[in-house]
Amino acid sequence: MLAKEFGVDEKLVIPIGIRVSAGRRDALVNAFIYKNVDDMKRQLPKHYFVRLLSKEERERVKKERAGKKAERKQVAAKGGRQA
Repeated sequence: MLAKEFGVDEKLVIPIGIRVSAGRRDALVNAFIYKNVDDMKRQLPKHYFVRLLSKEERERVKKERAGKKAERKQVAAKGGRQA
């Protein structure tokens, strides 16, 4: 809806928060609209992009990150540095 309102691509609109009041139909939405994807990726934390993925894709990303974290712990336990 915001993308249509401002005439931008849907991929450039990132919702940050949505607040609703009990018993009301209105919602307050905080969102960022960027000019290009490079600016968006440089300025926003990675978890904003992960939460926009489907449930299956989120689980896959979560497993990948857990594997990388475990690998870094093993390298640190050996006293080495990972490049």
